[in-house]
Parts: sequence; structure tokens; C-alpha cells
Amino acid sequence: MLETFAKVRWNITFIEEEISKIDGSEKIKKKILNICAAISSVLGKIGEWKDAKIIAGIKKELNRFDDIIGKIEDDDENGDLYMLLITHVADIRFLFLSKEEQESVLDAIKK
Repeated sequence: MLETFAKVRWNITFIEEEISKIDGSEKIKKKILNICAAISSVLGKIGEWKDAKIIAGIKKELNRFDDIIGKIEDDDENGDLYMLLITHVADIRFLFLSKEEQESVLDAIKK
């Protein structure tokens, strides 16, 4: 599970670093960074909390991105933020799918 948590951390760090380099609403960027900080805080509990509690915390915080993604989906001003989020939030969610679910997703992509 540590490898999965490391991949989550990598994605969150990438979002945090890239967000300052792309155009978009500063208000939305701040919301995104707050969610990233919350996920980093959950990851900081590795070794202290059970894996299931960490996973639940990550998923809870990931769900907060859904509202932002929905609001900026068709917003030209925030198109780069949208692409950043849909890519990396999906990557993180993929990590928590079962092997069968992952294979199904990969098969669908290949078609």
C-alpha cells in the first residue's frame, strides 16, 4: 500500500507545482490547493492510521474536486486547470480500483 500512497503523493505534488504555472482563476486555484493540503495531511498519517482510514480520507478529499471539475468543465478561462484535475484526480482514483476494475478501464481505453 505504501507504493500506492507514494503515487497519490506524487500526483498531489504535481498538481501543487503545476498550478502556479497555468492560467486560471486564483479563487479556484486556492480551492484546489486547499484540497491538496488536506490530502497531504491525510498522507501524513501513514504509520499512525490504518491503511483503510487513510484510503477513506483520501477518497473523501478527492470527492471535493468533483464540484470544482463540474464548475470549470466548459469554462475557457479555466481549461488548463480542468485538464490538470481530470488527469491527476482520475490517476489517483484508478489506484484504488480493484485489479478487475483496473483491467476493465484499460480494456475500454484500448478499444
